[in-house]
Amino acid sequence: MHSLLTRRLIWRLLAVIALAAGAVAAAPARAATDTAYISATGHYVRGAFRDFWDKNGGLANFGYPLTEEYVDPQTGRIYQYFERARFERASATAATVELGLLGRDAAGDRVFATAQPVASTKQRRYFAETKHVVQYGFKETWESRGGLKIFGYPLSDELDEQLADGQTHTVQYFERARFEYWPDRPAGQRVLLALLGRQFAPKDLTPPLAPGAPPAGPITVKPAAPSAPGLVRPLLPPSTNARVLPQAGLPGSTFTLAAQGFQAGEKVGVWVNAPDGAIYGASFQATADTAGSISGAAIGFPTDAKTPLGVWSFVAQGVDSKRVAVGYFLVIGDAIGRLPPAKPPVPANTDARAEPGAGPAGTIFFFDASGFKPGEEVAPTIVASDGTKVTVGYTVKADDKGAIGYAGLYYVTEPTSPLGLWRFEAKGKDSGKLSVAYFVLTP
Repeated sequence: MHSLLTRRLIWRLLAVIALAAGAVAAAPARAATDTAYISATGHYVRGAFRDFWDKNGGLANFGYPLTEEYVDPQTGRIYQYFERARFERASATAATVELGLLGRDAAGDRVFATAQPVASTKQRRYFAETKHVVQYGFKETWESRGGLKIFGYPLSDELDEQLADGQTHTVQYFERARFEYWPDRPAGQRVLLALLGRQFAPKDLTPPLAPGAPPAGPITVKPAAPSAPGLVRPLLPPSTNARVLPQAGLPGSTFTLAAQGFQAGEKVGVWVNAPDGAIYGASFQATADTAGSISGAAIGFPTDAKTPLGVWSFVAQGVDSKRVAVGYFLVIGDAIGRLPPAKPPVPANTDARAEPGAGPAGTIFFFDASGFKPGEEVAPTIVASDGTKVTVGYTVKADDKGAIGYAGLYYVTEPTSPLGLWRFEAKGKDSGKLSVAYFVLTP
């Protein structure tokens, strides 16, 4: 059974190297004032954060550092991400270390069913604070690896979710962690701590640093500029000794080439390669000037409505020198930077959106919807092309504008999923409002 999850969980699907609980011992304790370079990820750990890491489970509980210490531009607090956690201090001079609520972030705004009170035993424990039960291997891991201080209270009971291996596993959300049960692992290593730090760490802070040159202190991070939703930024390969103008255009545009590096006065053959590898225009030639360059309107490629969309290339080769120049350009079929319309055509959406609009089986589709009462619970459903409905055991709450786009719902298709027209439905429990978005699974 598939699962609808929040978009923020998708990064966990990429992090498939989770270590078994208890499988790696913590490093020996060191002085809190020392600075250590961790070559595995290329980041430094120092001071209060290093001392906390050493004394509270180290590598097994937190994993390697993924960023340096930095000042969060929104909270003003000092953060440092590790593979399974986020360390926090109130300021650069504060000695008290807290752990970020990554489990809450991963759970998003899902509403989990609560449990009836039960008597606590050796095998299970009821938490009246959040009305959830922790039991068996999850209870043993919670109690033996740090308890409330490290993991926080449970936010859910055990539930089933699809994980990185494509299989459904038993998981449980806590305030600062998510526990996962992997039954095929050796005994004693079946409870894993999810790599939530990898999921939420700012990507621009994760590139490794050089050894022997730690930053002088916490890094200052500028607030990120807002980006338009749904934009796709096609990356053209780097041109070699050439430039094409314009670099991108709609069908009907004419693309011209300027190239260099040839012998002065030699003939230069020019042709164009289509996205599928077909060769166009191999019959015309240009003559290199005294600087060994070619350019001008004569070296142009006109397009029309039948021109295939995608990345094209001009290729120029000197007849005598055999020197080659290559310039790339993009023919697009919609507004610059956006995906072309889904094919085959799909019905018009109703106050909802699926992204992308089409893709082969195995694609991950993302959704948002609007038109609900502010604050009402909204139930999401997927309807496959064969009519099969995929429902979930939770709802999300509409924001103050009656939308659920903030939750970033997504659906993971499988290679065996039926092809054709699918739809995402979101229904308000109070208003009865139904918002629908369509998407297509292609061969």
